[in-house]
Amino acid sequence: MRRPLLVTFLLVGCGGAAPPVAAPATDACADATGLVVEVPATVPSRWNDALIVGGTGTATFRWCGEGTVVIDRARLAHDDGAGGSTEWAFDPASARLAHGQSLPRDFTGTADPGVQTLTVTARDDAGREITARAVVQSVLDPTFVAARDTCLAGGGTFGPVGMARIFACDSPTHDAGQRCLSSHDCEGACLDAGTEVTTSPPDGRTCAPGEQVRLHVGACAATTLHFGCAALLEEVLTECVPAGHLTRTHTVCVD
Repeated sequence: MRRPLLVTFLLVGCGGAAPPVAAPATDACADATGLVVEVPATVPSRWNDALIVGGTGTATFRWCGEGTVVIDRARLAHDDGAGGSTEWAFDPASARLAHGQSLPRDFTGTADPGVQTLTVTARDDAGREITARAVVQSVLDPTFVAARDTCLAGGGTFGPVGMARIFACDSPTHDAGQRCLSSHDCEGACLDAGTEVTTSPPDGRTCAPGEQVRLHVGACAATTLHFGCAALLEEVLTECVPAGHLTRTHTVCVD
């Protein structure tokens, strides 16, 4: 059985085409009133292996009252005054806001976790001062937190090392104290512990008559990282030394 064809007619008055229907306007203020300051829930710091610096965010100053206001100034600071502050002054010609209009402003949080207060001051048409505040919560870079927590969970220590003060994890080794001939034998460094006379050196060294082959023997370090100066065995080290002579140590400095 065939269904009936449904035809819709648009009736237009004699005055011409029907006017377009405007979409309902949305109020950017929703239920807010007066001067409103909007900031991100948190501002993560930024970590680039060596430095942790304050992260950036965008604050929005919005007018949700009647008439217009002019944003006069803004100040971002710790409540106790520690750590300095950031202040902005605005050009009245470009900082006048009508209802629902907003003015964005980029800011920088703190490198360490902490709380700052952003205070914004404006003046309405009658010259009355209006103040609004928002709390800026700075937190550590999530990548930094993950690296630190993973290191600590494995029993290591996490912090700045070397002259460059790069953040790194110094983990405990599983072979600490074991005999080694070079760093290739260890998870970390091979620390030179002295020499022993050998007749079958691993590098095949032969000495002149009257000399003996002394092989440097070490112990594996207790942690994976090493900075500073120490007698390290990076490769197998042997020496031809006359009997009774002192053996040299080979100091390596790592910064």
